[in-house]
Amino acid sequence: MHRTHRIRLHAAWKRAACDSADDVKAAVGDTCDPALSGDAATESVSLPDGSLADCSDRFVTYSRRFNRPSGLEESTAVWLVSGLLGLADDVRLNGVPLAPSADAERVEIRTHLLPHNELRVKVARDQFAAASRATAYLEIADGPATDESSS
Repeated sequence: MHRTHRIRLHAAWKRAACDSADDVKAAVGDTCDPALSGDAATESVSLPDGSLADCSDRFVTYSRRFNRPSGLEESTAVWLVSGLLGLADDVRLNGVPLAPSADAERVEIRTHLLPHNELRVKVARDQFAAASRATAYLEIADGPATDESSS
């Protein structure tokens, strides 16, 4: 039996409006639209982000920085678990595209972790209502990564 624990990724998210699906690839700093700069282009939010349901932008990008969890061993699995994953047009950790598991709400990220990490999740307007209820956390298990729920 695997022992697991969770690290909530509740606060400290930045939400930026995007005009097109390609804006994320051209992201500069904390902004999604390269024509915008500074805090005027982003909004600090927590998940779940209830205000997203009323947002009129075509796309938004959530970004969240976090440090690599300490004490990870070679056999430790680290999963990103979030309702945003199945709703997103694009999910990247440190610039690397992530492919969620079959249930679309988790992805193994241990091999992509750096000492300092940045997660970016791009969501289109047609998913805002569902995305506004999403949460996110890291699930850490003391065993090899599997695609089975270990909660």
